[in-house]
Amino acid sequence: MRYAVEVPVAEDDLHEQMNRMRGWLDHQRFEPRSFRLSRAGNRQVVHVLFKTENEALAFTAEFRGLLLASSVPEAAIA
Repeated sequence: MRYAVEVPVAEDDLHEQMNRMRGWLDHQRFEPRSFRLSRAGNRQVVHVLFKTENEALAFTAEFRGLLLASSVPEAAIA
């Protein structure tokens, strides 16, 4: 099982925010299953899949994200 988090990012702040997320993940020694950027309508969203709920919750709190589901089956990861 994996834990999915979604964080909206502003286009004008994208580079700085992505660097901050990567730095924070490295500092915490978290290794997410995936880390990707996508567009949802007229906004950009970072989707991150974590191995543990604690990691997902910490990332959600740090970056004001949204925990999409308490768990995502492995087969749903594409």
